[in-house]
Amino acid sequence: MPAENNLKASSVGKITSFDEFVAGLTSSSLSKFEGTIAVKKAGNYTFRMSVPSNGLGLLQIGNATEALQLRQGMIVAEKSLPAGEVPFVIWVSKPTDWTAQGFYLAAESEAMWPKTYTSPAGMEVWATDPILVDTRETPVLRSFIELPDRSKISHGISVSSQSGTHFSYDLNSNQLLRVWRGGFLDATPMWNNRGNGVSRPLGAVTELSLGTALLLNADRSAMSAEWQAKGYQILGDGAVKFSSQSVDGQSLTDQIQVLADGKGIARKIELSGNSTPMKIRVAPGKVLTAIADDLYWIEDSGLYLKVERADQKPEVGKDGIFLPVTTSLSYNLLF
Repeated sequence: MPAENNLKASSVGKITSFDEFVAGLTSSSLSKFEGTIAVKKAGNYTFRMSVPSNGLGLLQIGNATEALQLRQGMIVAEKSLPAGEVPFVIWVSKPTDWTAQGFYLAAESEAMWPKTYTSPAGMEVWATDPILVDTRETPVLRSFIELPDRSKISHGISVSSQSGTHFSYDLNSNQLLRVWRGGFLDATPMWNNRGNGVSRPLGAVTELSLGTALLLNADRSAMSAEWQAKGYQILGDGAVKFSSQSVDGQSLTDQIQVLADGKGIARKIELSGNSTPMKIRVAPGKVLTAIADDLYWIEDSGLYLKVERADQKPEVGKDGIFLPVTTSLSYNLLF
């Protein structure tokens, strides 16, 4: 690497997270990041960093004095850090065109689960050999589920099917979180070393919910009723029935089944003890096009929504696509 004082920056700026930085896929680049780590508790910390596709990296934690030397592969830095602000310097070299954007950076300690701060766009990076869930042995898996906003669902469950279509569900909110086609789950974050409890979907994922409450008032405002999960029943390949009960005695069953051809899921919600019209949010989206009396295209996600009853028509709200329900609701999401 040339001496730093011989390098001239083409651009300089500030970011609040590594994911905001974009160097592009179609050109080589050399990037430097400087900042501070807010260490809440003094202790021994392990940092792991790598740059994909033959890229080079450098990771300095604290007031390092060693010469700059870019390296390939997984870079591991073990540091004893005091509480407070600790400086860091990161160099990322992407020497060739059409390599993945970004880099991988994670940290852990005896008092902290492993946490990933950034990972390359366009590819997966593992600090160890991946641990993939075998659906023949584990067709249904309970785990933490990390959402796109980096928040975590604590009572998540993922369900596989032999057709290669899978879904995840939040037992606390009764929400269908995501659907995807491809491999089932990467459990490396969950099972490697001490693990952080998180599993990740493998394949083309469509996010449906951030774990907000399933049932809403007719005007789509939040309801005050609280629900408690009562368990679930595995009905067969890609099929599970979930049960919940409200504090005022209403009961809910939510049956989700992967379609036989793997091209979507069927959902049937039944409410007992309820006479109040309500709404549920079935998917994000702002543009809804009617294809037939019972079939709609959600343009934003490419999903097709098929309702069983033509009088239960979907509507577009501020936060997505909604369907009415009082005692029962059946619909399919096709993708």
